[in-house]
Amino acid sequence: MLDAFLSWTMVETGIRFATPILLAALGGYLCQRAGVFNIGLEGTMLSGAFAAVAASFATHSWALGILGGVLGGVFAAAIFALFVVSLRTDEIVTGLTVNILAVGMTTYLLRAVFGVQGRFASDQIVMVPPLGLPLDWIPGIGSFLSSTSILVYLALVAAIVINVYMRYLPGGVRLQAVGEAPAALAASGLPIARTKWLAILVSGGLCGLAGTYLTIGELGQYVDNVTAGRGYIAIAAFVFGGRGVGGVVLAAFLFGLVDSLAIRTQGLGLPSNLAFTLPYIAAIAAITVVGARSRRVSRA
Repeated sequence: MLDAFLSWTMVETGIRFATPILLAALGGYLCQRAGVFNIGLEGTMLSGAFAAVAASFATHSWALGILGGVLGGVFAAAIFALFVVSLRTDEIVTGLTVNILAVGMTTYLLRAVFGVQGRFASDQIVMVPPLGLPLDWIPGIGSFLSSTSILVYLALVAAIVINVYMRYLPGGVRLQAVGEAPAALAASGLPIARTKWLAILVSGGLCGLAGTYLTIGELGQYVDNVTAGRGYIAIAAFVFGGRGVGGVVLAAFLFGLVDSLAIRTQGLGLPSNLAFTLPYIAAIAAITVVGARSRRVSRA
């Protein structure tokens, strides 16, 4: 039974499941470091997922599909930023509103634009191709790395770029200062609102990529509520990951493995309804651990 869990197939599936979580979690991480807790990742992902399918279908181009997904995520993020940063509304309420609005709008547009309900599939939707790197020689996971989607590698590149930006570049230091010492920055005349806007819009683009991966990167179609709570799991990932990008990457991969485990356990007789709750149970457990750790630190 142990071999059923500890296998390269499970690792490969875990990477695929972790990719959209990682992209969205990186976006949430940027917002958090800028002093904004963005709970609207789910709706932003969903907007990107729908826009990616619509753009790929309309243009017959996977590249323009990716661009459409990014712009769809940025559009949803701009709504969030307008209210939270410019109008100073409550970020939790606004984020939940973005999530609810995205569900309603994508359901409506699915009917209004494509004339279908619940699901849209077509041969004219162009999928994102694999990158095709010559990595077959790597034992175990080589075939997967050579045939996986471009978006998987793009997620890893995004993590590296964000890590370098946050640790070594002045813009990253300034972004972190906005979240940690906004009063001092305001006194020095630095543009706090503009920095927050930028972080939220970049977050929107990353969430749009996450939604794009789910639709034209994996499924090749759009299904109502295709994100299925992954935006909320991404929140748990960047919270559990701590203050570093490396922790966010590791947390996203762990949640991806749990998702893969949920698929595997169905083959071992675990009821499907119970198996599909495992990632959300893991997310709740992670948030509980972070909360307990924070309470211990505050008492020390």
